[in-house]
Amino acid sequence: TVALGVGAGVALYLSTAVFLSVVQGWELLQRHTAELYGRRGGLSLGTTVILAAVIVVAGEELLWRGVVQGLAGGAFGELPGAAIAWAAYVAANAFSGSAPIILGGIVGGAVWTALAAWTGGIAASLACHAVWTALMVVLPPVPAEGRT
Repeated sequence: TVALGVGAGVALYLSTAVFLSVVQGWELLQRHTAELYGRRGGLSLGTTVILAAVIVVAGEELLWRGVVQGLAGGAFGELPGAAIAWAAYVAANAFSGSAPIILGGIVGGAVWTALAAWTGGIAASLACHAVWTALMVVLPPVPAEGRT
């Protein structure tokens, strides 16, 4: 399941890169993306990867796909539980007001939720989310002028 997650993470990253190249004229997305990459500040690349792809991702996957999806699936059935968990994840990300975070919550959240439902655990979604996040940090699929 980890290999499945790694492959899905690479595919999600490539899909993200294609999407971002197609919507280059979307000024709000470009501005929010630059702000998001600017949050790195003076942190080293290694520190940023560890914080984002290990600590944050592990917390999100344990909470949303582990606890929320698990409890909702137990209460309402696997498919409705997955839909509830995904919708809650999207809603939580919407509070950021950041276009790339909201889009990541919608698309990435759907992929990670589906992987957890399909495999019956969080190993694949955790691997996918970690690989996607690490690639987004190490190889940003936006032009240098689109990030700070």
